[in-house]
Amino acid sequence: IQKTRFVLCFGLSLFLMAISPIQAKKIADLPDIMKPDRMIIHQNRVYIADGTSIKIIDTVKGHQTAVFGKKGEGPGEFQHSPRLFAVGNRLLVNATGKLISFTLDGNFLKEQKVKGHNSRYLPLGDKFIGRQAKAVKNGSNFEQVVSLYDREFNPIKTLYRAAMPGMMRLSSNQTQKPKYRIINDLINYYVMANRFIIADSSKGFFLKILDKNGNLIKEARPKYEKKRVTDAIKKEALDKLSHEAWYKQLKNRFEFVFPEFFPAFQGIRVSGQHLLVQ
Repeated sequence: IQKTRFVLCFGLSLFLMAISPIQAKKIADLPDIMKPDRMIIHQNRVYIADGTSIKIIDTVKGHQTAVFGKKGEGPGEFQHSPRLFAVGNRLLVNATGKLISFTLDGNFLKEQKVKGHNSRYLPLGDKFIGRQAKAVKNGSNFEQVVSLYDREFNPIKTLYRAAMPGMMRLSSNQTQKPKYRIINDLINYYVMANRFIIADSSKGFFLKILDKNGNLIKEARPKYEKKRVTDAIKKEALDKLSHEAWYKQLKNRFEFVFPEFFPAFQGIRVSGQHLLVQ
């Protein structure tokens, strides 16, 4: 599989640099991974949420080096498969109603109670960035609201608003099915180089860069080549979806639609002082 990545470097200026296509190479089998749900890569390690445990894989040695976490409500425990985020020398675990900090080796550091169950929080200094899903005024659609929070997770100010990926505004004609996008945009946020970065592919290649207090530094729109979603691609996507267990139920409720072009980016990862954009 060939993938092209771009590196966004933030210093005195922002620039876009293409990296040659890379070849995926199998390193090792991981037979102990039973129910993988989420995965991140950080500092030559892969962190995998496997049920209610987290497993660390050394990418150099190619084998599992540690397992931590378990099902429960106590410190360092979670009821469901958690969300994982690495910031500097900490691994952050967003579980239901709490944010847990571990060392990169999986040692428990601290746990904080958080407000809301549908957010993920990333720290910068004594503040956090997070988001919540909120209903818009007419109550028939939802938007995601990205905000700055204090150390007690009280909102300080709103940083960004955007429609929920996959959701499209319902028609006033109640006899029509609501529309559901098959290929979704990516709207997410990151912490890098003492800054918050909000990325939104629904606006093209759009990045909003803020300081640790949520003040705007700049908005960036790097140039990129658009790729059209062809009829052949649409057919292939629908054929694959038709084998999913939830396909018929979703099809009965929604009208499936495709964007004219693929999103400007499919994924973003922080690596030191760089954003790796796929």
